[in-house]
Amino acid sequence: MTEALQAEDDGFRCRVHHPDAARTLIYLPGMHGDWTLLGPFRDALSDRCRLVEFTYPRRMDWTLADYADAVLDALRQRSISQGWLLGESFSSQIVWAIVRRLLEASKAGGATEFLPEGIILV
Repeated sequence: MTEALQAEDDGFRCRVHHPDAARTLIYLPGMHGDWTLLGPFRDALSDRCRLVEFTYPRRMDWTLADYADAVLDALRQRSISQGWLLGESFSSQIVWAIVRRLLEASKAGGATEFLPEGIILV
């Protein structure tokens, strides 16, 4: 089962496979910016975990913070509050931006909306 989200027609999309699975893996794509290369990996996972995957907009004006905010917003909209972050290539930088956002929120005394269970940088 797959759910899709498109944010204001900017090209940023999120899909969730197996939303009822106990564990969550959040895949952030490399330089190609989408989920097209993930097919065999997605198939190998089958229904063993909830897989969240993204397609990034083809824009030149987004900063790493913009990507991090978009990912965190999409996770919040899906009520995904924890999981493993898998950052491929370019997205390893987005993972660090997400961690920075979460640390800043925590230091400011606010509750963080997402808790990484682990980080995988590829």
